[in-house]
Amino acid sequence: MALDSGGVEIREIEAFLAVADELHFGRAAQRLHVTTASVSQAIRALERQVGVPLFERTSRQVVLTPIGIRLLAGIRPAYGQLRHSLQEAQRASRQGGRDVLRVGFSTTVPRDLPALVVKTFESRVAGCQIARIDLPGTEVFRWFEGGEFQTDVFIGWLPDPAVTSRPAPPWVEIGPVIRRGARCALMRAGHPLSGGRLIAPPQPSPRADQPGTATLVPRERDVGATRVPQSHVRRAGFALPRC
Repeated sequence: MALDSGGVEIREIEAFLAVADELHFGRAAQRLHVTTASVSQAIRALERQVGVPLFERTSRQVVLTPIGIRLLAGIRPAYGQLRHSLQEAQRASRQGGRDVLRVGFSTTVPRDLPALVVKTFESRVAGCQIARIDLPGTEVFRWFEGGEFQTDVFIGWLPDPAVTSRPAPPWVEIGPVIRRGARCALMRAGHPLSGGRLIAPPQPSPRADQPGTATLVPRERDVGATRVPQSHVRRAGFALPRC
């Protein structure tokens, strides 16, 4: 199967992901049930498409190059979504005749939430199944601006309508709250807000590395948010959140 993007093939993507996970061509080949030569050939073909090496290879180790790391960050979720879509299509073809509800889930919601929602809904609503689509949480705001949703339902974090002004345009219906989550503030030591127990800041700044700014992070530990190593936090001069 070939993709439109420069003739890249699925087998090349699968080889790249396997080597990126294993950091070893032999183990990647075993995982894919192919020969090591096939994996090497697929990686070379992908590197020709990209134009630069994706791995640094020595006799002792295999590591991703900076470009390889960037490619991995983009390809992994896209490949996962592709596999999920194919599985959903196969599932729909086996069940035949059932209505399908397209539900988008923000990638920052707790990891257990999408599966729980799907299982609960399908157990209660006969004849309808959910086609799950994982999307960045910011995607819904682009839909607001464009005036059209790309899914039937979107589940993600929004300010609680009970305590804030309406966070969505009037043509969007906001459903019931499924789960509430507390937030912590990550800020520099000595920040003007650091002495308070409860904070109601204005729009959190994306430049939390600058003096006088703060950013909000999920309090739950099981969320699909980017983790920041504590050593990096301390080295940047931040105080670790106590939550």
